[in-house]
Amino acid sequence: MNRLYPLKVGDFVEPEPRIIYLGDCDKTMLLGNFFFLIQGTNGSLLVDTGVTKSDADRFNASMVQQPADDPFAQLDKFGVSLESIEIVIATHLHWDHVSPAILAMPNARLYVDRREIDSVVNPPHPWFAEFVYTEVLDQLLRDNRIVYTRDGDDIAGGISVMSTPGHTLGGQSVVVQTARGNAVVTGDVCFTYRNLEEDRPVGFNCGLVDCFASLERIRRRADIVLPSHDLSVLERLPDGV
Repeated sequence: MNRLYPLKVGDFVEPEPRIIYLGDCDKTMLLGNFFFLIQGTNGSLLVDTGVTKSDADRFNASMVQQPADDPFAQLDKFGVSLESIEIVIATHLHWDHVSPAILAMPNARLYVDRREIDSVVNPPHPWFAEFVYTEVLDQLLRDNRIVYTRDGDDIAGGISVMSTPGHTLGGQSVVVQTARGNAVVTGDVCFTYRNLEEDRPVGFNCGLVDCFASLERIRRRADIVLPSHDLSVLERLPDGV
């Protein structure tokens, strides 16, 4: 049976309206940057890559990362070698989800929705590629290390993807069968539990209608929800799922 662990690589503060659509402009929110480790009969898989502090500084120099929170330190703590990782499922391509860390995983292929790739390679507006390590994506494409996914694809035993656009055009969530039921890693269509519980899309979005539909899809599918930036996931799931 699969086990799923949220791994925090940093802390940062954002204005509430960026996280909660039409939120209070006078408030900020303390958040975490996460990636996720899945361990099961298929070995060790990742959802997103994590990001080092030195790489994160290019996009958000205010992110705080303790030495133990470095993504490579996190994997080492679980006894996961970089060479052993063959599957990395990308919820989307923003810098805090797919970073140069994947280039240190020589056998890893990135599983990503084709619409997400297209929105960066041929963006409808330059903004859509603004928050992406485009040089990393270019390298992965040159090396044939991209696997295109579609809604409902089975990636490995008990692990599948579910299309959840809205934050980005090709966003996807990852559904993991665990002993406690279906655990869903939401990606950034659901930054925090509050987005889901209040039915409030993320403020950083490219389509409100898609956001609402994706939140409802997550609610219907998930027994356990793991948002990508909610620090309380560590309190709710201290030992993973």
